[in-house]
Amino acid sequence: MQEIFSNYTATIADLQKNPRAIWGQDEPVAIFDHDEPIGYCIPKDLYLQMMNALEDAHWVRVIEERKNDPEIEVSWNDL
Repeated sequence: MQEIFSNYTATIADLQKNPRAIWGQDEPVAIFDHDEPIGYCIPKDLYLQMMNALEDAHWVRVIEERKNDPEIEVSWNDL
């Protein structure tokens, strides 16, 4: 059985009948089709937090990859 990462669930039919009720939750809602989880509806603020965390993780990886690169001397006038 697949783990569900939500305290709330709804079906595709529920989503079709009243999508605002599903997206109106303050937490993720697992969407089911034929008793199988097929996705999650998440609040806008949570989505933005997730995207910011992914972007931060990306830049941490870039910094880690580049921290031992040789330095390049540049004068302020060249900028």
